[in-house]
Amino acid sequence: GETEQFLLKISEKIEGGFGGGEPLPLENATVSASVLEASGGVVKENLPVEREAGGIYRTSYAFGGAGNYKIVFSVRTEDGRSFTADFPVTVSRGAY
Repeated sequence: GETEQFLLKISEKIEGGFGGGEPLPLENATVSASVLEASGGVVKENLPVEREAGGIYRTSYAFGGAGNYKIVFSVRTEDGRSFTADFPVTVSRGAY
């Protein structure tokens, strides 16, 4: 299968805080990623996620075949807050 790259940029807006009201990068979070079938079945858990400067987190995955999937990022901040974000992924068989 073809390897796909995923980049997640996490920031937060702090009301009444520093930064002039602009979103600030959320750095030093613990981020994990999993690939699921669109129906919810687990394809691959605990993909390695690399942390970069500026609240950027990066991972990749080689899909084995065509289908509808979703990649799920689970985030835990330094101060103990947690949330998840998932994104649909459609893999099509290319024309040959």
